[in-house]
Amino acid sequence: MNDVTLSSPSFSLSFSLLLSLSLSLYLTEEVSEALFWNFVALILRGLDGLTTEENIINALSNVTALPLKNVRVIRDFMTGASNGFAFVEMNSLKESKELLEYLESLENPLEVDGKALLIAYAKNTFSTA
Repeated sequence: MNDVTLSSPSFSLSFSLLLSLSLSLYLTEEVSEALFWNFVALILRGLDGLTTEENIINALSNVTALPLKNVRVIRDFMTGASNGFAFVEMNSLKESKELLEYLESLENPLEVDGKALLIAYAKNTFSTA
């Protein structure tokens, strides 16, 4: 007789799949999407060393009327210069998705301080394992 043990790969995969399906039935579409696929914050890469939060806000306000929740340029601790990337947090998943889709559809990429930016969803890659 072949019993499936809790440590078997097939049990683990089946349990994960069942848990995902069960959760998706009980969560609203927006919460489910936020947990499993998309993110509310965007990352802007390719910034100039002197770029400020104000410069990013001004550049984005020229192309969209969507409200920004927070803009944060990541800076070198010693020099205060930009490390070349920033995070833009939106008020909702829907707004971040709209902004990213709009920026990706532009013929020319968004420019801040003369630099063309690469923009994507900010992903948490922190692992507790």
